[in-house]
Amino acid sequence: MFKIWMCGGKMANIPCSRVGHVYRKNVPYSYPKPNAVVINFRRVAEVWMDDYKEWLYERRPELKEVKDYGDISDRIAIRKRLKCRSFKWYMQNVLNDTVRQNYEPLRGSGLIRNPITNLCLDTKGAKPGQQLGLSSCSSYSWTQNIHFSCC
Repeated sequence: MFKIWMCGGKMANIPCSRVGHVYRKNVPYSYPKPNAVVINFRRVAEVWMDDYKEWLYERRPELKEVKDYGDISDRIAIRKRLKCRSFKWYMQNVLNDTVRQNYEPLRGSGLIRNPITNLCLDTKGAKPGQQLGLSSCSSYSWTQNIHFSCC
């Protein structure tokens, strides 16, 4: 969505309209590591997020680990040709009233591993107040990357 705003487009809020994406609870096949979603996140960050990509990489370090994310020169050329605004412009002019995010630096982040079982703390998509679990550790799992940003 931010690409639309940055490149001069607009989003319309149409009453009674519905837009959605259906995610599968279980995928019947496995992805190689890193998977296509992680690679695409890295590509989007490199092309569109400017200095804000470092904020993203701090919170999603597995994205920074992806070294082979393909040639993005054509994507960068499109952004230049369309004279798209900066991601900072988007944050200050579009997102500021829509979503309140904490963009302060993290005090720490990473996996929390039990040295005896060699399992990692995993949110497994739990909502606040729900129980967390333990799973096999994976640096590519966003549900295991724990962030500490306060105090």
